[in-house]
Amino acid sequence: MQQRRLRLGDILDDYCPRERRITNHAVVAMIDDQVKQTRCTTCDADHEYKQARIPPPRRKKDTLVPSTLPDMADQSEQEESDRTKRPPSSKASLL
Repeated sequence: MQQRRLRLGDILDDYCPRERRITNHAVVAMIDDQVKQTRCTTCDADHEYKQARIPPPRRKKDTLVPSTLPDMADQSEQEESDRTKRPPSSKASLL
């Protein structure tokens, strides 16, 4: 049995970037026989046709945290040393 060609308004599965999952989509734009744009039937977001492929996972931010922690520790130590070097405030001398 041969499948019929897709037409505008037909429903197909595609990846929705707003919902981050594969849902039903209506065909919105076509060039020749290729689907170019779809509309999610759940959230009504229009986007280019992704052929129901889930994108690769995003890079985790955990890899960035260890490199910034030493900088923050150095900064807090510097702030503490600055506090001890300051002369007493004028309010403290009045009391």
